Amino acid sequence: MRAFYRHLYHLILRLHPAPFRSEFAHEMALDFENSLSTFGLARLLLDATRSLARQWSAHVCAPQREHAPIRRIRCLPVST
Repeated sequence: MRAFYRHLYHLILRLHPAPFRSEFAHEMALDFENSLSTFGLARLLLDATRSLARQWSAHVCAPQREHAPIRRIRCLPVST
């Protein structure tokens, strides 16, 4: 049964954005193994799902500097 839990957790990890996954997935998988008996499956899956939402939110909202340069926008004076 533990192998099924591990597989389920790894599926959630694979849904994270690639930059986050490449940096943290291994460490998160180790934490899962160490914490399963202490915190239980439901809590760890909830934590991974929250992480998934936070990371995609941060990934989508972050400026994509490597793809497109940031251009300065000149603000025109507002006449009254």
